[in-house]
Amino acid sequence: MIAAIEQGRITGTVHSDRAVASLEGVNKNYGTVRALRGVNFQVHAGEVVALLGPNGAGKTTAVKLLLGLMPPNAGRVRVFGGYPTNPANRMRTGAMLQVGRVPETLRVREHIDLFSNYYQEPMLAEQILAAAGEIARPQVRRAFRGPEATRALCPGHLR
Repeated sequence: MIAAIEQGRITGTVHSDRAVASLEGVNKNYGTVRALRGVNFQVHAGEVVALLGPNGAGKTTAVKLLLGLMPPNAGRVRVFGGYPTNPANRMRTGAMLQVGRVPETLRVREHIDLFSNYYQEPMLAEQILAAAGEIARPQVRRAFRGPEATRALCPGHLR
């Protein structure tokens, strides 16, 4: 990995010596291309981490390993002391999508179905709509696609 790792602590948070996420001697290859070579990386509670580097440096690969979306070819990946594929660890782990918006071509129900698939025991669509509140319902009926549909489901975005 030729990306730089910038780490810092959030002021006022408790720092722990125990890593909440780590890569230990990790290698990851895509065919003959080696995306990561012997990477060692730790994130502790209270730290903010930014992976910086050019395209192809291995940043996305490192994140995918930590999320349990792919296995390493060698080395060890840990999240909360266990495997990132462990369901209990997955429930405690999240990531910001690279694109800071939702797909604009999906309908409201498709957004609900998409994001519900992230959970082992998701709420029913009807429960999600009820949780969004009565204020959102008229907007949901009017919104057919894209960001408007998502805003309709997120009371924080209602005006």
